[in-house]
Amino acid sequence: MTQGLQHCYRHPDRETGLACSNCGKPICPDCSVDAVVGQRCLDCHKEIGTTRVSRGAGMAALGPVTKALLAINIAVYVLQWLPGGAEFVFPFVQVNSSITNDGTWWTLLSSAFIHFDLWHIGFNGYALYVLGPRVEARLGTGPFLGLYLFAAVTGGVGGYLLGGPGFAQIGASGAIYGIAGYLFWQWWPARRTPQGRQGWQLVIWLVGLGIILPIALGGFISWQGHLGGLVGGLLVAAGWDTFGITDRVKRTAFAIVPAILILAFIAASVW
Repeated sequence: MTQGLQHCYRHPDRETGLACSNCGKPICPDCSVDAVVGQRCLDCHKEIGTTRVSRGAGMAALGPVTKALLAINIAVYVLQWLPGGAEFVFPFVQVNSSITNDGTWWTLLSSAFIHFDLWHIGFNGYALYVLGPRVEARLGTGPFLGLYLFAAVTGGVGGYLLGGPGFAQIGASGAIYGIAGYLFWQWWPARRTPQGRQGWQLVIWLVGLGIILPIALGGFISWQGHLGGLVGGLLVAAGWDTFGITDRVKRTAFAIVPAILILAFIAASVW
């Protein structure tokens, strides 16, 4: 058996890199049905139905982590427009010079929950709404949270290392691109199938917006953070597969522990 590939649950003689986006069972192209994001096995397709899939997840289908992340991002956005809210939120914005000079290392993560206008939070919120439920259902709440937080941290690190002393950034884009990096890794073996092409189109769409939005909107949106998050998502996905980590608790630890270590390393270097 080729390393990293499994056997289709309905055709044990067929190796495949595809997996059902809903239940996680390995499936070959003949047993795969296109979904809005990813693909479903025939069993899940029969259970959920094509009409429901085509309409998206809906609020009722959002996983607990996706709901919590959306709620936190929206709450912080509203808070910053209340009297005194901006003064409360500002210390959590990533400013490279403050990290270096004042030791504000926590902003590498906290800045991922701050947005500067409706277009900014609208894009990131919509991307999380579309991608989050599918990936959370596939991975489980713990691994999904670990993936998100690790990518948020690596997005901050990308801005810190590539942005220069006067650089500043906010937004969940790094974490969103981490989800895209995970999907990129999952779709790579199926890149020549209809489902794989669909996945590639989605990743290209996100990457394209990541290039256009910083130019169009300016402000704190950064390609550096996008790149850092994308690399973070790829690293987590590759690590899970390379080391054969399938247990959800171990997957969660594999993502969260390195994120903590990265923050601790930077904290120690700037204190």
